[in-house]
Amino acid sequence: MLRASEREAIVAYYREMDASFAHWGRPGAYEMHYGYKTSPASDHFDALARMNAVVAELADVRAGDVVLDAGCGVGATSLWLVEHGGVSAHGVSLSPLQVGKAAREAALRGVGTRAAFSVQDYTATDFAAGSFDVVWAMESLCHAPRKDEFLAEALRLLRRGGRIAIADYFRARAALRPEERSALRAWADGWAMALPPPADRFRRRLEQAGFRDVRCHDLTPYIEPDAAEMHRRGRAGLAEDLAHASPRRLAHVRACMAQKLALDRGLWRYLVFTGTR
Repeated sequence: MLRASEREAIVAYYREMDASFAHWGRPGAYEMHYGYKTSPASDHFDALARMNAVVAELADVRAGDVVLDAGCGVGATSLWLVEHGGVSAHGVSLSPLQVGKAAREAALRGVGTRAAFSVQDYTATDFAAGSFDVVWAMESLCHAPRKDEFLAEALRLLRRGGRIAIADYFRARAALRPEERSALRAWADGWAMALPPPADRFRRRLEQAGFRDVRCHDLTPYIEPDAAEMHRRGRAGLAEDLAHASPRRLAHVRACMAQKLALDRGLWRYLVFTGTR
């Protein structure tokens, strides 16, 4: 379970950065993740939806599945899965602001009976064991300092044969020089994240948690255009933020640049891990 200070830091970050994320995705249930682009000229909003489609295919999401969207933001992925994948979804977030927006958007779209949302810690939910066919974490596990807590809860919540899908940021290697750790820390701290774990160790942790048929899918080339776009937006807003922004806002903007610089140095990869219970 997340500690109170950890929860508070994440909730405060998303409350203050809400307007920034709203400018990244579509109106309403705005996406809060990297897009999947086959070229830098790919449409931004299409790429955000395409990332959902790619991860859903990798996770073998099927019509009729019951999906837990762990760290659902304002519900964009949950609603996409309901509307395009034919699933029922329950999204959880630590943020009352996000859950309220997600629930209102589901009602506006007329899918409130198949898309529900609640304020919960995804490492310790109140759902019964075996409640879900898929546990989905789209760029949300990055906020958990202790990944094993999430993996244990995901295993508990999945039915036999259920699937897990984790799309997130992972270190390219375990050993880091001090300046490399500082580069990653500037990004992680600015986005209220834990330091990304090494990819090879995380795969072993999935297997040790009890997941079978664990696979790693590297989508890094497809998110590079969005990494560059975040860097561009960060630089564009930095001058104003230096004069007027709060410390949290300034750290966020600097992190938008730091993620690209760390990627260019080969320090992290964008990976999708899948596995079966």
